[in-house]
Amino acid sequence: MTKPEEGWRHKALCSHQETDFWYGWEDYVWHTNEAMMFAVCAIKICNNCPVKKLCLKEGLKNDNIEYGIWGGLLPIERLALKNIIPEKYHSPNLAKKVRRKLNDMVA
Repeated sequence: MTKPEEGWRHKALCSHQETDFWYGWEDYVWHTNEAMMFAVCAIKICNNCPVKKLCLKEGLKNDNIEYGIWGGLLPIERLALKNIIPEKYHSPNLAKKVRRKLNDMVA
């Protein structure tokens, strides 16, 4: 018997979308406008997803935390939730700056 939270992926809105929105932008420097446009598209879908919380829970696991968009959050945002700021990000406020930029692009 499967646990209720194990079958969430088939209910995710992203399950019928191109994975490039969630992972493809990682080929770019993640804070470029091109990368941000991929992220904006993914996050718009995530924001309407019925399993967003379960997805975020999965995204906070160590093997997922630095890759892709999970539960509508970028890796830097998930790392900030866990109070992990890798040296490559240089700034503890970077997650907030990135989110503001994303919000400006959506508006």
